[in-house]
Amino acid sequence: MLLTPADYLFICDDDALREAAIAWQNSDYIALDTEFIRTNTFYPIPGLIQVYDGEHCYLIDPTRLNDYAPMTEVLNNDQVVKILHSCSEDLEVFDDLLHTVPDNLFDTQVAAAFLGHRFSIGYSALVNDILGIDLPKEESRSDWLQRPLTDKQLTYACLDVIHLYEVFEHLTAHSSYADKQEWIEQCNRELINNYRKTQDPEQYFFRIKNGWRLNPSQQIKLQELSLWREQEARRRNKPRNHIVRDNALWGIAAKQPANKQDLQTIEDLSPNTIKRYGETLIDLLDQPLHREPEFLLPKPLPKEIGILVKKLKAFANNKAEQLNIATEMLIRKKDYENFVRSGMQSGNYDLPDNLKGWREPLIGEAFLDIARQWHA
Repeated sequence: MLLTPADYLFICDDDALREAAIAWQNSDYIALDTEFIRTNTFYPIPGLIQVYDGEHCYLIDPTRLNDYAPMTEVLNNDQVVKILHSCSEDLEVFDDLLHTVPDNLFDTQVAAAFLGHRFSIGYSALVNDILGIDLPKEESRSDWLQRPLTDKQLTYACLDVIHLYEVFEHLTAHSSYADKQEWIEQCNRELINNYRKTQDPEQYFFRIKNGWRLNPSQQIKLQELSLWREQEARRRNKPRNHIVRDNALWGIAAKQPANKQDLQTIEDLSPNTIKRYGETLIDLLDQPLHREPEFLLPKPLPKEIGILVKKLKAFANNKAEQLNIATEMLIRKKDYENFVRSGMQSGNYDLPDNLKGWREPLIGEAFLDIARQWHA
């Protein structure tokens, strides 16, 4: 069934957005979604923003608006719950377009993982699980920058936030929601904090594979190269790999070529890249280290520590099963590693920040006991 213009409000001027925002400010919660294109750019190009407040569906055309202040005020209003699903890319859209991210966020993917659904469940699967509705998929990858948008696109966009609103109401009516509400709210705040960390241009360095294989001075050069690429990708609004690929950055840091000719020996470094950036890359390598050589990326854990990690995982899995939540909401892979590294030499284990707060009485305290007994 296709919706008609009578079923939604199409916002394509600043006055209409200002009027709609008044209604949103008076809502307890609103469902949000974004449609965008991100093929050859670093930043997403927004094509549509959808809002549903329980009464009306609003389709906002960002290609025709100039003043987003009213919507920014709504996103910053902590009295209005903003409902999204798997929100990381939506946060990027809001951050780039509105220069803010939603306060009082409720991510249905997070909540679902606490309420009996699998970790990282997709939106279509969650809608099917809760509402018994099979969502059409053919429009999800369509061209959201084309104008006019098709009736199928508009229907798809509307139903996305309408069903999202319904999923939120089902999740918050779940028999165990009240018992887990504080955990869910804290995890949603973590989403915002983690998003802000990813926007730090120095953080991408830690995602480059096999960086730990480099020696300390090479790691520092890799960090400097990664930071330069991050800044260049953002300045030119191009994907990172359109500047220099990860493998090529690693190879440059490892071999530290002395000239453009030597750059030709680096795997995944194209002639066009050498022509455009060769001198810059060599100049970066020629600069003295900005700090004393040190290992920034630790080597993988030794095999013998795997016994302790297995014990910790078994406890976490059992606790998650008892609570009927996805284990990943209690602890992630990196948390195991950070925890065991803290006391691997001395036996004095410390909980990483992610295992403090609400997680500490659930698994943190037990982790400390298990680790100390294993180390004894």
